[in-house]
Amino acid sequence: MPRLIFVFLPLILISLACTSVRKGTGVLAATCQKTAVSVTDLEPLGFKPAKNKVVVTRIFTTWCPYCKEDLAELGRHFQSGDFTPETVQVLLLTYKSSRENQATFDKFVKEALPKSGIPAEAVQAIYAGRESRELAKSKNAAGDPLFTGWQGIPFGLVFGKDGRLAFRGHFTTSPQFQEGHYQFIKGLTKEECPPN
Repeated sequence: MPRLIFVFLPLILISLACTSVRKGTGVLAATCQKTAVSVTDLEPLGFKPAKNKVVVTRIFTTWCPYCKEDLAELGRHFQSGDFTPETVQVLLLTYKSSRENQATFDKFVKEALPKSGIPAEAVQAIYAGRESRELAKSKNAAGDPLFTGWQGIPFGLVFGKDGRLAFRGHFTTSPQFQEGHYQFIKGLTKEECPPN
C-alpha cells in the first residue's frame, strides 16, 4: 500500500498543478461574439483603450526577464509590420511590490520601453500602485473578474477589434505556444467583426 502512495501521489500532484495553471486561461472567443469581459472594463484602471484595434494587455513587472522578452517580441512584430499602431494597441499594467514602485516604473517607461521596438503611439503603461493580490480581485461593473487565472507574470489579455475578450492567460509556457500567441494576435488584426 505505501508503495502505491509513492507512485500515485506525484501523478496526482502534477495533475493538480497543471489543471490549476490552465484553469480560466486560453482562447475565450476566437470568433466575433460578445464576452462577459470587454476592453472597456480596463478603463477604471486608467487605460484608454482604442476602438477598432486589437488590444494586447500585459500584467508585468519591470524586473521580470520573461516580461522583457515578451515586450521585445511584441516590438519585433511591430518592426516587421505584423502589427502597426493602426491595428494593435499595447496596454501595460504593473503593480506595487517589494521590487516594483513608482520610481522603478518611471525609469522603465523613460529608458527601457522606448528600446522595446513598440511605437510610442501604440502603447500605454500604467503603474497601478496596488499590490498584486488586490489587483487580482479587479472586477467589471457586472461583477465579472478581469484577471481570472493570473498566477504569475507575464499575464495577458487580448481583446479583438470589436472589444471582446479573445484570450486571457499565460502565454510563455513554451516557445511554440508563445509564437502561436503572437500569430493569434496577428490573426485578430485581420478579423472583420461588427462593432459592439
